[in-house]
Amino acid sequence: MFEAEADGLAELRAATAVNVPDTVDVGRAEGVAYLALSWVDLQGKTAAGERVLGIALARQHRVTAAPVSYTPLRAHETAAERVCRLLRGKER
Repeated sequence: MFEAEADGLAELRAATAVNVPDTVDVGRAEGVAYLALSWVDLQGKTAAGERVLGIALARQHRVTAAPVSYTPLRAHETAAERVCRLLRGKER
């Protein structure tokens, strides 16, 4: 269920402009979907830190990639159901 989020984080991480946590694991356990990320140490808010963040975000927004749409994904579908729907070319 969180595969699209993991893919999105990987794209953000590839830009190397801001600190993005690594995806440790993504999957299901006992019927519950999860996305496990590496720990990110946060520091207190300072004017200097906000300035650094602003510069990093500006760099991040200059990075472009091919557009990707996750619209066809449905959170309630199993992988097999999704494959069948996409092969049929129909939306539910």
